[in-house]
Amino acid sequence: MKRVDDNQKSIVQGLRKVGATILSTAALGKGAPDIACGFRNQNYFFEIKNPAQPKSKRRLTEAEAEWHRVWAGQKAVIETLDEALKTIGASK
Repeated sequence: MKRVDDNQKSIVQGLRKVGATILSTAALGKGAPDIACGFRNQNYFFEIKNPAQPKSKRRLTEAEAEWHRVWAGQKAVIETLDEALKTIGASK
């Protein structure tokens, strides 16, 4: 299974607290995002990067960058729960 960033658990917990449903998609590989999030009848895909890591470790891999390039729907790269909440419209 693909390694997940240390902050993923707290982001998932925070999203669930506001009523979001979460599906971990990290094991899919091939550049797929880390989680799928459902909130208010909308779907969101998040690639989670850890802000505690150096910038060089937070870059998208080649596979992730390709997935983001070709995916025609919503997608976001986030580092914090606040960024996730803003993306789904659960905070200002």
